[in-house]
Amino acid sequence: MLQLLRLTDEIMQATSLRISDETGSEQNHPWRLLVINRALIAMRSQNPEHMEPVFDHLVDTLPDDAALFFEQGMEQIESADCPEPVRQIITRYFQAFGSKRVLH
Repeated sequence: MLQLLRLTDEIMQATSLRISDETGSEQNHPWRLLVINRALIAMRSQNPEHMEPVFDHLVDTLPDDAALFFEQGMEQIESADCPEPVRQIITRYFQAFGSKRVLH
């Protein structure tokens, strides 16, 4: 997974000037998909050192998508056997940037 994460980093560096400036709000926009999939790869790597910078980038570039990403991440760690440091990172990001729904 770390090798795949490095490859997504290279892709982002090679393409960021060309496509990140375009509006990335549509569902299938290539930049949006790349950022979300990169965060998913980082989460599945279960390597806290690599997860945090990728999650920070997700929050900075796609804050609305980040909320749903961390909400779904919480669901996954509840049903999966993941190391405690990974669980703590997902929980921390969910608490800070997770669901923005108001329940009233």
